[in-house]
Amino acid sequence: METDSQYAIFFLDLDGFKQVNDNFGHRVGDEVLTEVVKRIKQACQHDEIICRWGGDEFIIMAHQSPLYRFEDLAIALKKHINQAIITTQHVIHMDCSIGIAMYPEHGQSISDLISLADLSMYSRKSGGTDDYVMFSGELEQKIKHEMHLSKGIAQAIAEQQLRLVFQPIIDSTTGDIASVEALLRWEFEGNNIPPDVFIPLAEKNGAIKQIGYWVLEESVRHLSALHLLKPQLAICINVSMIQFEDVDFVSKAEQIINQYHVNPSKVHLEITESVFSQDKLKLIDMVKALQLLGFMISIDDFGTGYSSLSVIQDLHVNTVKIDRSFINNLHLHGIDIVKAVMVMSHGLGYRVVAEGVENQQQANTLTALGIHYLQGYLFDKPLEFDALTQKLSRHPDEQRSPFLLRSANS
Repeated sequence: METDSQYAIFFLDLDGFKQVNDNFGHRVGDEVLTEVVKRIKQACQHDEIICRWGGDEFIIMAHQSPLYRFEDLAIALKKHINQAIITTQHVIHMDCSIGIAMYPEHGQSISDLISLADLSMYSRKSGGTDDYVMFSGELEQKIKHEMHLSKGIAQAIAEQQLRLVFQPIIDSTTGDIASVEALLRWEFEGNNIPPDVFIPLAEKNGAIKQIGYWVLEESVRHLSALHLLKPQLAICINVSMIQFEDVDFVSKAEQIINQYHVNPSKVHLEITESVFSQDKLKLIDMVKALQLLGFMISIDDFGTGYSSLSVIQDLHVNTVKIDRSFINNLHLHGIDIVKAVMVMSHGLGYRVVAEGVENQQQANTLTALGIHYLQGYLFDKPLEFDALTQKLSRHPDEQRSPFLLRSANS
């Protein structure tokens, strides 16, 4: 490259292309890719070099001039790709993630620039909202920190850095603790690392399967002990979508409940709607196998995915947990979502949990609507196991939520 010129490598990855292949087949996928290539060429009007890097990944080398900025190209690429793609049988909406690394600021070789642009792209795909991500020193530090955490989480079980806490879920009719949700906590180098930070890292580096089985076994082991105090207590356990790709998951789950002599009906496996980005038919078969063994299946964070109604209809789930975002907005349109979920629950026979209940007014409104269970800081924050056992050791009247009792008596 000429040292007096400024070049950049664009790393472009299509968002949601796997779902297109899974849902519509590879022929439709090929039609989409062909159209995307045309649109990339339309966006590139200044002698850019374009190549396909992988299945749905593309690399573009661009040259910046006083009248043409890298930002212009990124915006043009997004604009062209975001337009609906019409195939022979379908109308498909695509998006893309774009990472950019510049020469000579960020790297001196093509391979280095591709790697840095790739990292920038993944930082956008991991939750960014910008049209594109330009590599920077700040991003480099963030990536190094994530790599450090990723190595740490891989050793977390062996180092005994993981623990579970338990948040009570309240029966809205009686005020009793009906179940608890097991929540994972990780302390690393003296800091508590939030689950929304380390769980995605564990999913990326493959540690999530080992962690997931540890969580399942620890949850069931703790439930076995809690049944000495409250025999009807159930436990809710979050299951990563990657665990559902493990063909041995059903047999291992059965082995764990048999080992601790726990009734599987007291174990609620919580999955999010994101699992439907995987093989849907395979997932349905696995869920049915778990339900035949007696496990309960819950849909967590309901309403935040793209397939809410089909999830309930296809899976015949036992419980639906309404996402806290709707509870926070009960005074706006959230209450309409809650009402709709309750109407469906009567017809489809599932139970409903409202997450994120934080004040008395929310509890009153949800109870009046007939929500079966309530969970949130109004009743209890996540408790350490010893604190939970102390709570369950009290007289039943002392365990009941005073908030719901006050609501019922008002």
